Amino acid sequence: MSEDKSNLQSNLTRRDALKLLGVGATALVAPAQLHSAEAPHQGSTTQAEVVVVGAGFAGLSAARALRHQGKKVVVLEARDRVGGRVKVAKIAGRAIDVGGMWVGPSQTRLLELIKEYDLHTVPQFETGLNIAEFGGKRLTASGEAIGFDPHTQEEYDRIIRDLTRLSDQVPLDAPWSMPRAEEYDQMTADDWFMSQTKNSAILGFLRAFVRAIFTADPYQISFLYLLFYLRSGDNYDTLYALRMLRKPGLSRKPCIRWRCE
Repeated sequence: MSEDKSNLQSNLTRRDALKLLGVGATALVAPAQLHSAEAPHQGSTTQAEVVVVGAGFAGLSAARALRHQGKKVVVLEARDRVGGRVKVAKIAGRAIDVGGMWVGPSQTRLLELIKEYDLHTVPQFETGLNIAEFGGKRLTASGEAIGFDPHTQEEYDRIIRDLTRLSDQVPLDAPWSMPRAEEYDQMTADDWFMSQTKNSAILGFLRAFVRAIFTADPYQISFLYLLFYLRSGDNYDTLYALRMLRKPGLSRKPCIRWRCE
């Protein structure tokens, strides 16, 4: 972390990223754009006690923890980069986030990682108006308000109360043991949304929420998984509350860098 700030602004190599996460000698195998020292030669054999699939934050964190326990670990990654859903790109010569870009108060392990590497966050910009469009209708509001009419807002609030009541029932260490777990696992999140309302604006907002959180459509994830995720982040309101979010900056958190210049 003693490198010149200008050097931190450029993308690090895979080896640098692994060092930053403290993986050390953990091997990373990917199909392209790898340094020869990082990937085995064709026909060679790599031995390891543990194979971690995926060099996103979960994979690299798992590899780091295993490495600290003295295990020999190999990380397999299909892409030509680390970071998973966290990615930096450029538009008009300016670096922007095109993947995960926030950390919230319930994401304590990421916050600890930021502190461990002596990095920092910046507050989420939240002044001005919120402008959204659902069902061809433009909604304008301030703060955390969505801009629904009173009747729609009342229905939305009722759905969120029910969603929170259900997510509160999920045991984090055994989500499959919650009441009606099998039933909820067999339905999609979108199935549940549509069972609760026919309001196109509310459905559009809930679907947009799921896409933003999971990078998937609500028909692609089970309702049980949605409840488990909400419970993992405390609840829906905590995950939604923009005022609670902090932006670590343009980075692969911390696969590339966290500091926002």
